[in-house]
Amino acid sequence: MAIILNDNIKINAGKPSESRYLSTGNTAYISVAQANLQLPIPIRYTGLTVNILGVEYWYNGGVADINLIEKKYDSIIPSGDFVTGATNIGFFSGFTGVQVLPIDYVLDINYNGLYYSLYNNYYRDINGIITIGTPTDGIPKRGYVKTSSPTKSWIWNEYTGNGNLLGWILVDGNISEEIGTFQNGVTYYPPAIPYIQTSWISGTAPNNLSNVVFDALITGSLTTGSTITIGAPVFKDKNGRILEFRTIITKTPEIIDISYDGAFVYVSGATANAGNGLTKSGTTINLGGTLTTPTTIVRGVGNTAGIEYFADYHSGFTDRSLVDKAYVDSKNFISGERITKQITQISHGFNTNNVIGWSGGTYNKAIANGLYDGEVLGIVSKCINSNTFELTQAGYVTGLTGLITNTTYFLSDVTAGLLTPTEPIIDGHISRSILIADSNTSAWVLPYAGVMITSGSSVSGPLIRSVCIPTTSYQVKNTDFFIGANNSISINLPLAPPIGMVVVVADICNTASAGFPITITGSLVNIPASVSYITTASGSLSYIFNGTTWNVFAFTPATY
Repeated sequence: MAIILNDNIKINAGKPSESRYLSTGNTAYISVAQANLQLPIPIRYTGLTVNILGVEYWYNGGVADINLIEKKYDSIIPSGDFVTGATNIGFFSGFTGVQVLPIDYVLDINYNGLYYSLYNNYYRDINGIITIGTPTDGIPKRGYVKTSSPTKSWIWNEYTGNGNLLGWILVDGNISEEIGTFQNGVTYYPPAIPYIQTSWISGTAPNNLSNVVFDALITGSLTTGSTITIGAPVFKDKNGRILEFRTIITKTPEIIDISYDGAFVYVSGATANAGNGLTKSGTTINLGGTLTTPTTIVRGVGNTAGIEYFADYHSGFTDRSLVDKAYVDSKNFISGERITKQITQISHGFNTNNVIGWSGGTYNKAIANGLYDGEVLGIVSKCINSNTFELTQAGYVTGLTGLITNTTYFLSDVTAGLLTPTEPIIDGHISRSILIADSNTSAWVLPYAGVMITSGSSVSGPLIRSVCIPTTSYQVKNTDFFIGANNSISINLPLAPPIGMVVVVADICNTASAGFPITITGSLVNIPASVSYITTASGSLSYIFNGTTWNVFAFTPATY
């Protein structure tokens, strides 16, 4: 029977009221085994508490040896007072203070580019494994990545196998995707040892005479930066001790992909399943890259335009440029009003209104002085840029400048390429009407042939040259018949005249003599020098072309 006390018991010594709480000698038990050994089952009871190495244990739910457990829990856990796990996890963004290393690897241009310090405390350990942490020297190192294709990395290396040395080294691929894997280092030495500095100093361009060169100033922070987080927490709310986490989902899986591994959830763009399409409204979109497969561009909501751009026709216009409806409508020659051609000739030097011909294998400005060895083609109706112009050969044209209404314009015989309302009148020049203006800026281009101007007479078409030629030499044309000359002049017969052509040369000025002859050169029959002379006043020579050479006949005393 229990003894009933009217008050509590005060132990007048430094001992617990329950003698079984401590081991012999008033010390804590050293193990569960010792407590069970010193406390036989008959003296145990459920709830008996003992001290083992300063921690309370009790016989919970029985008095067997296995019932002696650490006293940790109440019968009801206060679950409403705490939660497990973090309570304010945000979306991870990256590190501040990104540093840029401009690297050139002279043995392989695929490694050339700008390397960014996107990852803190990355290095290649003594086993060649890409690792997050601090190297054995105790100095944290950044991991640098060239994000442009093909992706490469620049990382601190401690692996000395396969000819690798301690120091910085190039690695193929993105090191963040290679954590925990062995990666081959790309050695850039000899001729020199690796770079071994523990940090990169802004404002310098180090060069250790190896095959890796820093070809510009290093920019950015010298520290490793700090982690920043942005956005809302990843959990929705707390229900008791349970956190209701939000699920990451993509609304455009063809463009933004979601994936994960043992450590991270990845959100990535431009996945393999994404097409070339792009939907965007209310802002400017800059499209980059190349469309490698057929892509259809459709109208937007409300039948709006699919593509808009800065200008439909400007100085940078090329054969492959986009055009809009306004530009197409401006090309009214499609209706058949005119014959035109767009021509590319580097640095053509033409302006609108210029008269253009073809001579010597190139487009050039024509002239009506009788010496132009080419054919007039038309006028420049538009100068697109310094290398491209539009040539109109016939029909109605607009966009010209400085014209006089109801005026016929001719090709100038003074200035090459010039339109002039004054018709040439000089013997031997060409009258070639080019256009007739119906306004200051528009005209009809006339596809007429030119006519040579002559004040002499002609028989059956050949041109008669007379009136003492004032020059020291004259080249006979295939249309000439009679050449009136004076002394001391040299006349050259045509090199390729038509068969049966006849030319008469005469001293009509009565001045020729042995000392001052008229000289005629050409391919003459049986005359090796191919030179003949009129040495007598009023003398003359006649020539007929037999298909190979010129036969010569004297009508008055002459020598040859």
